[in-house]
Order: sequence, then structure tokens, then C-alpha cells
Amino acid sequence: MGRVTAIARVALFAFGVALITSRVGLVVHELVGHGAVAAGFGADLDTWRLYWFAGGWIGYQKAGGWTWTSALIVQLGGIAVELLVAAALAVAARRRRGTVATALAGAALGLALHAGLYLVTGTADGFGDGTLLHRRLGEARLAVVVVATAALCGLGFVGARRLAGAVGAWLPVGSRAGRVIALAVALAAAGGAHAGLAVVETRARPNPTYRQIMATERDRLIARDLERWATIERARGHAPAPAAVAAERRRLERERPDRRLAPLLVLAVAAAVIAGAVIGAAAGEARQSAALRWQAAAWAVTVAALSSLVVGVLDALAPK
Repeated sequence: MGRVTAIARVALFAFGVALITSRVGLVVHELVGHGAVAAGFGADLDTWRLYWFAGGWIGYQKAGGWTWTSALIVQLGGIAVELLVAAALAVAARRRRGTVATALAGAALGLALHAGLYLVTGTADGFGDGTLLHRRLGEARLAVVVVATAALCGLGFVGARRLAGAVGAWLPVGSRAGRVIALAVALAAAGGAHAGLAVVETRARPNPTYRQIMATERDRLIARDLERWATIERARGHAPAPAAVAAERRRLERERPDRRLAPLLVLAVAAAVIAGAVIGAAAGEARQSAALRWQAAAWAVTVAALSSLVVGVLDALAPK
């Protein structure tokens, strides 16, 4: 029963830290990294959407349009701010001890990996904040993405190994294999809960702008060609029937095979993180005296709930 309780405490703590990190990351990414930077270039903020548990977007317009450089700076501003916050948290973690240090280090690693993965996957497939880089780099983007992903794998491995060693000490399991399994169960429960909440919310509150932002370059080109076809058909006096539209979409999809790299990149980084966590957990030593307290888990979940509430309030305050 002691092991189950310890795993539950670690799972709650990890869930709380992950949710706090993602909410803070969302706000600084959208409102500071995109919004404030866009305003610095003279843009007006139209509105924004911040999901309580998932991602979000912010809309802005600039009189006179954007230069390529200014558009790129604003588009990458969110990722840049996330990386700066991650670096600050990593420095703060080194100056702390115990539970707080572990939470700060975990938040730093989470923000850095999220920002990095969002950048490389978006650049590879042409969605989100990597869209402009995808277009500008052209054929060179593959080399850039591979190098950046390799760096992320190294960061994920080293960071996960250190974190797993610290968190593994909270699990009173004697064997290395048992400690690895216990940590895996706790983190899977925490990650699954966060992901589940995000999926449920985005399905319950679908947003066409968010879907458009996260559409790949291939999706946008297919939609463009489909609209052109429909315009020509209407000009000929033929209103495209749903079956004809579906058939034309399938034809366009065959002409543009789906060669997304994002799943492979995510798997590569995930494998590095898992490998680092397994090695770190196996190498650590469980010490009952170092067990995570219920108060720490309760505080993490409470602050996480408040963080989501603040995000919800900010979303409600968005200009309509």
C-alpha cells in the first residue's frame, strides 16, 4: 500500500507541475511572445483564444502589412520567450534544493522541449509557428530540422536522466526495475490526465482559427486547390455536389502524398527522454526519508487549478 500511495503522490505532483508549466507557457507564448512583440511593431491585437488545458492563439493586424523579417520575429516570438523562461527556471532550479528544485527543473525541461519540438515540427511540416521558416528554408529545412532534433534529443536525455534520479528517490521501491516501472506508471498517469483534459476541451470547444493555424502546408495547398476547382465549377454554372467535392479532395490528396515528419521527430525526442528517464531511475536510490509529502502534491494540484482558472479568465477577457 505504501508503494501505491507513493506513486499516487508523485503522479499528482507531476500532473500539477505539468499543468502549471503548460499554463504559464501558454500565456507567455501567446500574450507576450506574440502579442507584445506584435504590438511593438505597431500591430493592433484583435482577440485571442486560450484553452484552459490545451493551446491557443492570438490575432493581430498591422496597418501597411508586414515585412518578412518582422513577420518572422513575431511568429517566432512565442518560442523565443518560452526558451528564455525555461533558461531562467533552470538557473533558479540550481539555486534551490529538494522539491522546489525538482519542480523548477521539470518545468524548465518541459518548456524547452515544448518550444523546441513545436519549432522543429512546424518547420518540417509547415504549421503553427514554423510556417514561415518552412517556406523560406525550402529544401534546406530537412538538414536544419535534423540538427535541431538531435540537439533536442540530447537535451531530453540529459534532463530526463537527472529528473528521474531525483523523482525516483521519492519512490520506496528497492529494485531498479521496480523503480523504473513505478516512475513510468506515475508519469503516464500524470501525462495522460493532462492530455485527456486537453483533448476533451478542444473537442468540446472547437475553434476554426486554431485548426487553420495548426494545419500543415500540405493541408493548406489542398484546400487552396480545392477552392480554385470549386470556383471554376461554379463559374461554369455547376454547383459542386458534396460527393464531387469529396472525390476532388481525394484526387488532390493523391497528388500530394502525406509525408509529415512531425510524428517521427516527436518519437525520436520521446525515445531519448524515455531512455534518459529509465537510466536515471535505475541508477538512483530510493530513500524513504526522501518521500514526497502529500502537502507538496496538494500544493502543486491547487496551484495548477488556479493557473487554469487564470487562463480561463484571460480567455473570457479577450476582445470580441
